[in-house]
Amino acid sequence: MGSRADAFKQAQKQLEEEKNNRGFTPREYDEIPFVGLEVNKAKVFRLIGNPHHVREENFDPKLVLSSKIVDDKGKQFNCHWSHDRDWFLWEVMNKVLAYDWDKDFENPDGSKGRKVYKLAKTNPEMLKRVLHNGKDAFILPDGRKIEDGGWYPKRSIYMNCICRDDYDWHKENKSYKLIAKKVGESENSEGEKSYFPEFGVPVTCYDFILKTIVEEDGDWEDFDIAIRKEESDPWYSVYSAMDERKIAKQLSCAMNSDPMTDEEKSWTKVDIDKITQVTSYRKIKNRLGVFIKEIDDTLGTSFTEKLEKLVEQEKAEWDAKKQEQVGGEQSTETQVEKKPEVKPEVKTRERAKVSEVKNESFANDYEKAKSLGWEKIDDFKKDMDEMNAEISIDFGKDKASSILHISIDGEEIPQSELYECCTCKLYGPDLVDYCPACGEVFA
Repeated sequence: MGSRADAFKQAQKQLEEEKNNRGFTPREYDEIPFVGLEVNKAKVFRLIGNPHHVREENFDPKLVLSSKIVDDKGKQFNCHWSHDRDWFLWEVMNKVLAYDWDKDFENPDGSKGRKVYKLAKTNPEMLKRVLHNGKDAFILPDGRKIEDGGWYPKRSIYMNCICRDDYDWHKENKSYKLIAKKVGESENSEGEKSYFPEFGVPVTCYDFILKTIVEEDGDWEDFDIAIRKEESDPWYSVYSAMDERKIAKQLSCAMNSDPMTDEEKSWTKVDIDKITQVTSYRKIKNRLGVFIKEIDDTLGTSFTEKLEKLVEQEKAEWDAKKQEQVGGEQSTETQVEKKPEVKPEVKTRERAKVSEVKNESFANDYEKAKSLGWEKIDDFKKDMDEMNAEISIDFGKDKASSILHISIDGEEIPQSELYECCTCKLYGPDLVDYCPACGEVFA
């Protein structure tokens, strides 16, 4: 590829083409460092990587489609969508949201035309479930309505950054952070706070950033950019370091227009690809299987049958990858055994791989769980192994205070997506229909 300047110019060209064509631009997991945008507060960032249109590395900015969907048990989960419009959930959603166009309807603003959903009269609750997650609109004092976005995915750009306000943290931890457009917060009875970031910036904000960069004919790795979240339209304001005098009174730290240092470039970047994998068919089945069956029964579709086949195909692919990894490890071990004279130089043999560390941790946790009388831990281990899941347990003083950590495909299921056992109060996954600790079987 050419120079970085060429990459940014190409990104701007593609952005303009998309606008002209009106086209669609196609847990707690590992603790992900983040910095949240705040209303009426300008935050200063140094961004890295190529623009998302021309991304090459797993840490480059990435366009992600995601939504928060209420599942069969009334709990919300994050769903990452495929850009492929033939993907399973696109097909299901489009079927439920099928509509006719009423070209003669006159809107309050004088424009004409509106969607008339085909299920609006015959199956309004099913329509509402997909359109707004089954929730009623919230009416503001001025009469405006705020409605849940439902299944339809929002577009966000995930971006690694250095935040000038947190520079000491970056330097100490030698790591970048992800920008979060919003950060939720909750507090338990003991006063401990938990934070729930919504990673990424809206595409509109990203477009402002890109325009600022192109206007200055520069590379965002060469100067700081300030982002201010506004209370109303246009919702975001963006400034380059060259504009610092305009917003000096809004800044809590100085902006920098010096190129990034070699030390800064060497810091750990968040692997965006790893945390934005398209939601698995297994998860869709576990979280939405009942509702999808209801759609089939009502509309005469065969989504359940199709989903079952996709889950089987997905599992076969996972098994093949797992076998390939095992074969590769065995091959490496055989090669080392054939050349004992080079063993002292093979330093990587002294460190176990991440997956090996987690499996060993689970083996220890498994034995401890058995010794503590966890009634279905054998079944749980077997089921998790079949799903290629990696498990670790933080044991508390009792079952209720113990914490399960479950990762599938490198993504840990957030604690907020686990369910409380009605008997022993342990929070566990919906991947199984029983509690591994007390043995309670769920309906």
